[in-house]
Amino acid sequence: RNKMDIYQLVILSIEALKTNLVRTILTMLGVIIGIASVIIIVSLGEGATASIVGEISSFGANVLTVSAGKTTRGPGGGGSGTTVDTLVEDDVNAILKINNVENVSGIVSTSKKILYDGQTENTSIKGVEESYQEIKSLTLSQGSFISESQVNTKSKVLVLGDEIVEELFGEGSQVVGENVRVDGKSFRIIGVISESSEALVPLST
Repeated sequence: RNKMDIYQLVILSIEALKTNLVRTILTMLGVIIGIASVIIIVSLGEGATASIVGEISSFGANVLTVSAGKTTRGPGGGGSGTTVDTLVEDDVNAILKINNVENVSGIVSTSKKILYDGQTENTSIKGVEESYQEIKSLTLSQGSFISESQVNTKSKVLVLGDEIVEELFGEGSQVVGENVRVDGKSFRIIGVISESSEALVPLST
């Protein structure tokens, strides 16, 4: 009897659905659209999360920047305004000895003009060490990065971001070996960084 009751209920349900076909179709569409919407929202959420994590990682999710302390004296403080830098090479070496520190690079930054064949690009030029590439996860599209020997010998070499290369030389130019002038001095380009606007020279230079 129970089987008959179930069978009759199924038949009655099908007949009811057929009787109200439009309502049935609309209900099915509502359910389908609702489920699809939830799936899309979840997928978009996961995609956005992955994108944000990727952006943060590109800046260095496990990178810590230590800036030099400054002491400034001006009006009311006695004497003229002065700035005291408190980070030296010994500090860089000391940081490298700290537990869980894998790599470290000294950095100095200044604004300069890069000149090539009448073209000028105003940019921030950083003096870095060979470890900077690994720390910042830089990818080269041409050439090589600054080496330890080039830092030690104060070589006049330069690694440029591809955005600067495009401005100075044109899109798709092969520039390794080319010479540009920075602050009146000639620098040889040894590498090009992908998706970057950086300009890097040896820290000692």
